[in-house]
Amino acid sequence: MSNISNLKDFKCEELFLEIEKIYEASEKSRGSFLRKLIHTTNKKAFFTIDELGRIKRKEGNYVLFSALYENDEKFLRYFQSQMDFSEQDSLKDNSLSRIQNIDTVSMKKNIIKLVVNGKLEYGIKYLYELYKRDEEEFFKFISEIVLMDNIKSEKSLYIHSMREFFEKFGYSLEVFYFVISYITKLRFDLYEYENVYVDENLTKESLRERFNNNIEKYRNVEGLKVLGYLNLLEKYEYINDKKYISILKEKMDRVEKLENVEKLIDIKEVIFENLSK
Repeated sequence: MSNISNLKDFKCEELFLEIEKIYEASEKSRGSFLRKLIHTTNKKAFFTIDELGRIKRKEGNYVLFSALYENDEKFLRYFQSQMDFSEQDSLKDNSLSRIQNIDTVSMKKNIIKLVVNGKLEYGIKYLYELYKRDEEEFFKFISEIVLMDNIKSEKSLYIHSMREFFEKFGYSLEVFYFVISYITKLRFDLYEYENVYVDENLTKESLRERFNNNIEKYRNVEGLKVLGYLNLLEKYEYINDKKYISILKEKMDRVEKLENVEKLIDIKEVIFENLSK
């Protein structure tokens, strides 16, 4: 098998051949492959600002969706395109242990404060404990938090991809960290959540019908974000359902009025098609 620690020494096609060897040595198990290498696509931060006030925002990636939906060639090519050996971030061995001496209610109070404030080191420990206690409760609670954030963050898509990945390939601590680190490190924008006008008459069903009846208006990058949010919103009944529904309605109003849209290509188009089914 290729030495994973030496992958940074390879470029372009040589690098592709090396990760292909790792994939084949993993018996083409995408779960096993990502456990070994997903850390090479992690970012240390998604927002930076220098002394001159210059802001740099970094995007996440869709490696989990690629693993779920693409063929071998496209999956490995996309994975290679997301590798960045200057940015990678991962958990240290045995850094997550069970927290036994706290009740679930208190744990949730800690989680929401830590996640929204970007405290990954501590927030992920409580999220890990919640996941181990009750997987479904974990997904509902982290979804509730994610829906508070600006739809443009695409955090809803990350939650969807993690759930589907676990269902297909089984739990992976490395994938868990990959998703939670993105959700926590990418700063929360709660402006819409704080200021949205709540329309009590709106329903999820009406927004789903609106989406389906106007699907071509959403077949673009902004529409993909709407679809991810809508799918997550439909998954559970949330404490703040009416707020989330109203936030989504306002976003749909804006997307349907767009004239110049960024078209879906490659993996984004594949994700849209699969989530629209």
